[in-house]
Amino acid sequence: MGRPALSSPRDTSSSESHRMARTPTWFPLVGHSIAADDIRRPPRVATVLLAVMAAVQVVAWILPAEAQLRLMGALGASLFAQDGTLLPLRLYSLFTSWAVHDGIFHLLFNALWIVAFGRTVVRHLGPVGFVVFFLATSAIGSIAGLAAHWGEPAVVIGASGAVFGLIGAGAYVLTQGVSVARKIGAMAAYVAIFMALNLGFALMGGESFGVEGAISWEAHTGGLAAGLVLFPIIAALRTGRRGPIKLVD
Repeated sequence: MGRPALSSPRDTSSSESHRMARTPTWFPLVGHSIAADDIRRPPRVATVLLAVMAAVQVVAWILPAEAQLRLMGALGASLFAQDGTLLPLRLYSLFTSWAVHDGIFHLLFNALWIVAFGRTVVRHLGPVGFVVFFLATSAIGSIAGLAAHWGEPAVVIGASGAVFGLIGAGAYVLTQGVSVARKIGAMAAYVAIFMALNLGFALMGGESFGVEGAISWEAHTGGLAAGLVLFPIIAALRTGRRGPIKLVD
């Protein structure tokens, strides 16, 4: 899958340009790719989120099976009781479901993408903006997943909604600095590729990836759509600009 070595719109010194030119990159697309250094050195805010996810997983390992289910039920996104009654007090779970995963493979898969996109997105949104973006896309992804099972006692767990939100943000970063016509075509191809992968994962089933439950392609789609919408808004708010976003390094 492709992604960007960020090209900054501001001037850089020749020594910095030389350093950037020699930095290994990962999967170029439309002339941009994420620097390999960005992957080796995830930002502190992403590291904290990953540490929370890992800590919850360790606690789940320690707990007996019944307690593990209670932990997933407490942190996982769910809005309905067994009889279909809406539980307003469970709204908090939309913002905690990212922390709990159904096994180590589920956790590692999401962690991989957070590391891959983390520094790139933090560079544009800042640490606070990144947390807001992460939690918002996770919550919207959970809502999309639950909407597909409205009125049922379904539970959505994992950071996949936020991960697909980061992937949505990547659509802007990978295509920065190109013409509008080329950007539209590249972003459409980018989204189509990840949607195809999303549906492919869902068809293969959760057990293929070490996850016992079904893969919620709806949550992934909701997170991706949220990322595409929220990334330029939060980036513009951070820079105090209105109108088309001008990405900064």
